[in-house]
Amino acid sequence: MIQVRGSKSENRWSQTEHEIFQPLPLKMLTVSPSGFGKTSVILAAADALFEHMDYWAIFSKSHMLDPAWGELIARIRFLYRQRGLDESEQPFLFENMDHLSKVLQTQKQRVQELKEAGEHVHRLPMLCVILDDIGLEATKYSRVLDNGFAMSRHYGTNWLCGSQLWRSLSVAVRKNADMLTIHRLPTREFLAVSEEVAGSWVTPQQFKELYEYAVSRHGHGFLTIRLKSKNPGKMFAADFSSWIQPN
Repeated sequence: MIQVRGSKSENRWSQTEHEIFQPLPLKMLTVSPSGFGKTSVILAAADALFEHMDYWAIFSKSHMLDPAWGELIARIRFLYRQRGLDESEQPFLFENMDHLSKVLQTQKQRVQELKEAGEHVHRLPMLCVILDDIGLEATKYSRVLDNGFAMSRHYGTNWLCGSQLWRSLSVAVRKNADMLTIHRLPTREFLAVSEEVAGSWVTPQQFKELYEYAVSRHGHGFLTIRLKSKNPGKMFAADFSSWIQPN
């Protein structure tokens, strides 16, 4: 008989105490119509994970206009000053995805150099990439983004990405994501999500019941789905605050 063992995983990434975001690196997608709270979800996750991130890259057309970004941007700038990083040499604010390839390549190089330095490096640096308010066509047809999602766990890249449409995201991005959050969606959009999420642990009817419960709890309620969970009791949550289970 041949025994199959799990492959060895890199264990030098800083880990959060928030179970819902474990393990890091994390690839999170949040989907909702405009104005329903995608940015708020992204900022809440960024705040919870902030202390574990060494580098940041925010791709958004609204970060200069939306005051909600102010606190996070100020924290990043303070972090960079503490570490002696020059924002002109290590920029982290971008209005489009033109610089995404360079950002990912830089992270890959810094991690690879430390991995080659040997086991005495006890903590590898992590990058958090935020994509919010970027044109949907830019995400669906981006080979850089597809490769980034596929390879990010090897190079400590975390993703917090917002979209108005589930199917506007490429198959590679959807299949490689670890977590999905959804607010109240139009019927057609909800069915598109349900078609891909329901099946392994829940029936379509159970998924709809979980969704209705989560999004109805308050004005900006959302359902969190840990897409790769092996425990059905820790797969669904109302917001980021409480686990919920199918009936």
